[in-house]
Amino acid sequence: MIDQALYRPLRPLMIVGAVLVLTGLMMGCGDDDESSSSAAAEHQEFDFNLEIETHAMDGTPVAGIPIVLDDNVVGFSDANGQFTATLRDRPGREIELSVEEIEGYALTSDDFPRTEKLQLTRSLEGNYRGVPINLEAQVRTTLLEYLTWVDLECDSRLDDEHCADVPILIDGEEKARTNHRGIAHFTFEGIPGEEHELTVVTDNDSVTIEPSNPTYQIELERKAMIFHIDQEFSDPDARSRPRPRPRPRPQPRPQPQPQPDPEPDDDDGGVIPLF
Repeated sequence: MIDQALYRPLRPLMIVGAVLVLTGLMMGCGDDDESSSSAAAEHQEFDFNLEIETHAMDGTPVAGIPIVLDDNVVGFSDANGQFTATLRDRPGREIELSVEEIEGYALTSDDFPRTEKLQLTRSLEGNYRGVPINLEAQVRTTLLEYLTWVDLECDSRLDDEHCADVPILIDGEEKARTNHRGIAHFTFEGIPGEEHELTVVTDNDSVTIEPSNPTYQIELERKAMIFHIDQEFSDPDARSRPRPRPRPRPQPRPQPQPQPDPEPDDDDGGVIPLF
């Protein structure tokens, strides 16, 4: 015989146990569903957003930096130093991202190339989406500033005006013009090791100037430098022409000297004035 006093307390425990068993079965089924959906997602293609930002050491955006994906250039950073793209691929694949250095800039670290694995994230609703990839590349400028001083001088047979307002070019681009004294000074940026060509433009329709459009090769070094160009010009045609004789300077005419007034004559003829 079963004692009711002992049986009654056992009924709630049996019910609770049944609930636990059912819950465990349901959870097991949920894990199986999640695993199966995750496995199915791995064979599908998803969109993965790529965002790469390039900037200088002071935070200034740097444009024109090539972005490389799996050894292929896929774009360049824009004026804001940003590159954005969407990659459609299967999760789990590894990609290699890198940025290339451009003239005047060098990477500040060895973080590139970088290998990234395409991964998925699952929302509360059970939807999968690709995890975005955000990278940052910092570069430093390799440009240095160089000072150039140009001093032009016209000889005695060439008027000084032909040494004034003379264009000074660097690689064909005008950088400065000489002042009324034939002097120009300016700065320009360059990369150490480069060679540039400085040209003094002497084209003139009225006279022949020698040397004509002289050029100078400038090699940039890894330190602050001052390039000094000292050049004298002359007119070769003026040498064959006789020198004009200097005009005689007009001599001042002598001015007549003022004559002193004659002194009064003391001879009064013996007449003694009474009054």
